[in-house]
Amino acid sequence: HPSPSELRRATRSTSYSMKFKEVLEKHRTPRRHIDYGLLKERIRSGVSRKRFEQLLADEVRAVDGELQAMQASASSLSVREVHSFAVLNYLALRKIEKKADKWLAGSSSGSPFSPS
Repeated sequence: HPSPSELRRATRSTSYSMKFKEVLEKHRTPRRHIDYGLLKERIRSGVSRKRFEQLLADEVRAVDGELQAMQASASSLSVREVHSFAVLNYLALRKIEKKADKWLAGSSSGSPFSPS
């Protein structure tokens, strides 16, 4: 598993040639992650802001459930695994929100998942 700082650096670097979806695929585990590809596809299809936020909330709830399950079985997981999972999903969330803000009508989401 990559360290959280490696994940952040990979997504932040302008000289890094991978698209974020490729970064996700490279570091994906069998666990449930935010479905970045689905959300990006919906943005491109012109989904409404309201529907996008419903889809995003569903994704966050699913990932939160996965994180809770991971915490319940913490004895079999390393702190690094849990932290990498959380960071990867956080980055997916932030990146897809930025895409939504750029491409969907009603540009500023005011999403409950966005830091103030």
